Amino acid sequence: MTERICVRAALLAPLVASGLALSGCMSSPTYGTDKTAGEQLAGDLSSAFSIAPKRKDPIDYKPRPDL
Repeated sequence: MTERICVRAALLAPLVASGLALSGCMSSPTYGTDKTAGEQLAGDLSSAFSIAPKRKDPIDYKPRPDL
């Protein structure tokens, strides 16, 4: 049983170490928006493909008076 745990730990340790090392590289500049580039991209894509209804209420335009 202990040999099995040691083997699992030996396989898992490099994955954890590489994950921690890469997490430092994943932080992106925010360019003053308080959002990373990935968050901004996700927000832009989600707003481009919104599931809002296509038809909207018409705008009540008032005719211009004669000049």
